[in-house]
Amino acid sequence: MSKKEKFLSSPFGGALVATTACVLWGSAFPVIKMSFAEIGIGTGDISYKIAFAGVRFTLAGLFIFLYWFLVCKKKSTYKKTSQGVPWGILGLGVLQTTLQYSLFYVGLSRVSGMKSSIISGLGTLILAVLSHLYYRNDKLTKQKVIGLIIGFSSIFWINMGNGFSWSFRLTGEGLLLITACSGAISTIIAKELGKKYSPVYITALQMTFGGVLLLFLGRSSLVDLFSQFTPTSYMLLLYSIFISAVGFTLWFSLLQYQKAGDMAVFRLIIPVSGSTLSAIFLSSESFTIALFVGLSAVVIGILFSTIKVNRLTEK
Repeated sequence: MSKKEKFLSSPFGGALVATTACVLWGSAFPVIKMSFAEIGIGTGDISYKIAFAGVRFTLAGLFIFLYWFLVCKKKSTYKKTSQGVPWGILGLGVLQTTLQYSLFYVGLSRVSGMKSSIISGLGTLILAVLSHLYYRNDKLTKQKVIGLIIGFSSIFWINMGNGFSWSFRLTGEGLLLITACSGAISTIIAKELGKKYSPVYITALQMTFGGVLLLFLGRSSLVDLFSQFTPTSYMLLLYSIFISAVGFTLWFSLLQYQKAGDMAVFRLIIPVSGSTLSAIFLSSESFTIALFVGLSAVVIGILFSTIKVNRLTEK
């Protein structure tokens, strides 16, 4: 086993890589908001948002492809990727990138940010349950359940004082719930595909294919979108590309060495880190006591869920 494999399969390495990926994904919330404000994309400009997502993921996928060809391909110990059309990866691209982000942008435009965070947190619970049902060696334990409840409750704590309501619309909250489910299912599919393909190749192909489909969906707004770009928005776009490329590559690579259910709890970091970074970088949002308590509860929940697993792994 190489040093890389030992690191990714270790409790510390798994926790560090999962946390890094989730913090990166969390940073996308303020970055995307800043990008839309800089370009002048309004709440209802769905086609512009989908076009922006298409540009982001297509370029991210192409950059990962470049890295894969120059660095990973010669070193890969996985089966050759030329054995027919990789339909599984293309399907993952539709589910993970095209469907998830097109529905996410539509749903987000009709649902408050706090409720979006809560629904996003549901994806963590869905992934933990799916892992329990799909894998024999990745069962939900009492400790995991308590840790997940602590972490998810913190998401409620952060958002409950901001006019939260229990209203539910299929075209709003329903779409966000679908994206939470698709994200959880995509994690299981990516882990299975990793048995045959390099995680870097999986990330590159699914992201490029899904991004191109997003470009097709938002094609009517592409020209106008780029006409409104500024030097600042280009820098923000580059960072959003970096988030997608590095975050998903780290996550898909990690799944080959760690149980999906064990890593699920770390996804609770995404909405909390998104809220924290938004408070730091967006003038319209501020850091509150509720946010601090929520962040602390997520950390406690993660530690509570993983400490027993880590001890068993180290024996």
